[in-house]
Amino acid sequence: MRHEDPGHGRNRPHRAAANALRLRGHQVSGFMRPGLVYGNGGSYDIPHLINLAQKNGVAPHLGSGGTLHGCVHIDELAELFVLAVERAPKGAVLHGVAGELSQRDLAAAISRMIGAGDRTESFTLDQMFRSAGSVGIGLSLNK
Repeated sequence: MRHEDPGHGRNRPHRAAANALRLRGHQVSGFMRPGLVYGNGGSYDIPHLINLAQKNGVAPHLGSGGTLHGCVHIDELAELFVLAVERAPKGAVLHGVAGELSQRDLAAAISRMIGAGDRTESFTLDQMFRSAGSVGIGLSLNK
């Protein structure tokens, strides 16, 4: 059976880890709920927000920026996957996040990254959609 990779290669490390574990005789029976995955091409949300910031000079957030996002680096998620296979009890539900941060804090970090200091811009939901389409709407939700 062939699985398509809509992430253009981003899912290869996960498939490789899963195949390696399967070859070692491990069987997974649980659920993993990662947050927004970032690093090594593992996200579309954060790169879109960075692109918006570069285009606008500062990173936007919805309204007051109070929506919350749980984030996890792709390498840490891979480690969690291995630990889950090796140690998680059957039926475990694992939340793979390093904590939550507000959309305002995420926007401020991205603004600093592009040299705009802590400045951010408050967008309406319509502005988020017009600027980034469905990604803009997704960034506006608690995740």
